[in-house]
Amino acid sequence: MSVSLASPVRVSGPVILLRRLAGWIGARAQSERLRWPLWLPVGMGAGIAFYFLLPTEPAWWVGPVLVAVALLLWGFGQRTDLRAPAALALMAALGFGAACWQTASLEAPQLQRRLGSVMVEGRVVEAPVAANGRRVLIDLVRLDGVAPADTPARVRVTIRPALLPREGIEPGASIRVRAGLMPPPPAATPDGTDFRRTLFFQRIGAVGWALAAPELGPAPLELPAEIRIARLRAAMTERILAALPGETGALAAALIAGDRGALSEPLNQAMRDSGLAHILSISGLHIGVVAGAVLLVLRAGFALSPWLTLRLPVRKIATAAALVVALAYCILAGWSAPTQRSLFMGALALAAVLLDRFAITARTLAAAAVLVLIADPEALVGPSFQMSFAAVAALVAGAERWSGGIAAWRREAGPGGKIALWLVVLAATSLLATLGTAPFSAAHFQRVALYGLVANLLAVPLSSIALPLGLVAVVLMPFGWEAVALVPMGWTLDATIWIARWTADLPGAVIITPPVPAGALVFASLAVVWTCLWQGRWRWLGAVPMLLAILWTWGAPQPDILIADNGRGVAIRQSDGTLVILPGTDRLVAQIWRGRSPDSRTIDIATRDDATPRCDRLGCRHRLHGLTIAVTVDARALPADCREADVVIALVPTRGRCRDRLVLIDRFDLWRNGAHALWLTPDPKVTSHRGRNGTRPWNPEPRPRPRPTAEIGDEVEEG
Repeated sequence: MSVSLASPVRVSGPVILLRRLAGWIGARAQSERLRWPLWLPVGMGAGIAFYFLLPTEPAWWVGPVLVAVALLLWGFGQRTDLRAPAALALMAALGFGAACWQTASLEAPQLQRRLGSVMVEGRVVEAPVAANGRRVLIDLVRLDGVAPADTPARVRVTIRPALLPREGIEPGASIRVRAGLMPPPPAATPDGTDFRRTLFFQRIGAVGWALAAPELGPAPLELPAEIRIARLRAAMTERILAALPGETGALAAALIAGDRGALSEPLNQAMRDSGLAHILSISGLHIGVVAGAVLLVLRAGFALSPWLTLRLPVRKIATAAALVVALAYCILAGWSAPTQRSLFMGALALAAVLLDRFAITARTLAAAAVLVLIADPEALVGPSFQMSFAAVAALVAGAERWSGGIAAWRREAGPGGKIALWLVVLAATSLLATLGTAPFSAAHFQRVALYGLVANLLAVPLSSIALPLGLVAVVLMPFGWEAVALVPMGWTLDATIWIARWTADLPGAVIITPPVPAGALVFASLAVVWTCLWQGRWRWLGAVPMLLAILWTWGAPQPDILIADNGRGVAIRQSDGTLVILPGTDRLVAQIWRGRSPDSRTIDIATRDDATPRCDRLGCRHRLHGLTIAVTVDARALPADCREADVVIALVPTRGRCRDRLVLIDRFDLWRNGAHALWLTPDPKVTSHRGRNGTRPWNPEPRPRPRPTAEIGDEVEEG
């Protein structure tokens, strides 16, 4: 039987359906051509994300070559229908190139091994108040016994209250202190928060604790602008804490000076669990209230003089002054991603007023995103950037959809109707911001606040009172009269703290989510941008990737065993899902694991319950999924563990023993590859931090330190 070449090719039903769906999406996208520029920062973010997902650092020339190729494609695409894809490719190449350049331009060596006691000399950059003393950031570092090429650019040393000098520690002063230092802490799980990467981009190469009181020298007359601002911030914080002691003053310092060091962890947790954590971050709410207060005061002042009002462009003068004050506020409070985004958006909106143009809010947000990503590409992978832009994108999308109805309501409403409108708008903005940030809150903190709407309805109006009072306090500080404004500000902050704690203590206030896989976060991000950037009904297709993200997150199997780097701790998950943290686990590691698994507990070393791991001074034994697990703490237990256990986790070097075990992880594996996770399936799966994240400048290969007298089989000694 032969088939004619002219015979029609049968197309299956699913293929036809996919073709129709693709055609329908293409038609919808074509109908929203004016929205295409809003996807440019998404393309840039994709390029940056690709850079950070690479297992190795690309060569220096890769970024410029990609940008050049993308420029050529974009140029050729101007005459075809490929203009939009070419523009996205160009933005992705620019994002990749910016991330490469940012990393290559940093001189940020990291300490290679723990130093139990070393003399640290340098200059104080900042010394914010912390719950456990002062966290002193030091630059121009000199370390005894460490070569200049290996010396970190910056070191952060925590000084306990008992060791603090009476006169305090002023930014710019020279410092000499004996401290115990260690490299920046790695992630406690293979997919956990990479503290090393965060500190690398802050050029902090070592952290530690002071072992003795520091010796301080006078600050020179000429200081960089960064340190002068830090001195001003520190002075303001001291004045605020003197007028408002306790948690009230700590919250005031966070709002006015951006200094969050004095906030206690319980208060921080209450703010997160109540959905009020955004109040602690200097962002759109703060800058909007401050700029609005300046505009209101200046416009009202000009209105008192008809002569000035008729002869000067008072609206533009007040707008320019508000922009200057907003810029000063951002510089004083720090240059975080939410602050940058808020300033750029505010500056563009105020510039539109100065130019007698209307500010296009969605495009303003897109422009702000591009500016932030160019200035600081690393911000993309942090929670501040993701949650800040997601919240504002949701608010912008809601405003575009309902602004016409709100304006009509405002025109026709009486006094009571306007109050009702204000409450409805406040509730809607709180709900939209919560929905927009929920995926990223789950990804970074594994917590989603359920009563954020209630808390924001009560607390945001108080913030609208507190922030102008804080601005007045700053104006009065040179005269020593700041208490006049700080005291009433403290009343509103006390109420805010009460609301946060009351909301956080409500039953079911927080949903604890499983760790969110990276792929699920990508789907959730796509869902948010798809829903917020398009305007037609097809925007609700964003529910599909969001549903996939939720199913992926809740359906992903959790590891049966967690092991921290360098043997700092081990945890075993029971059959009922409870994570049992074994004795000797580092306190910080245990805290992180408990946050990732709320059904966790620490066992007593003397336990005799067969359902839990049985431990003694040599290690622990446990039976799970038909396998015997041995955690070896003392080398004397190795012969028995290697003979009897299927899975051996040795916190000591095995020196070639236990080779025939089903799974073997020893001290050197943990030293080389960081934290490990094990899934005890029929074919056990093992992942490590280095295996998942690769070898990058912020995660370098550990350097071996030769033994003075090496034994056969021993090549390195842990640093």
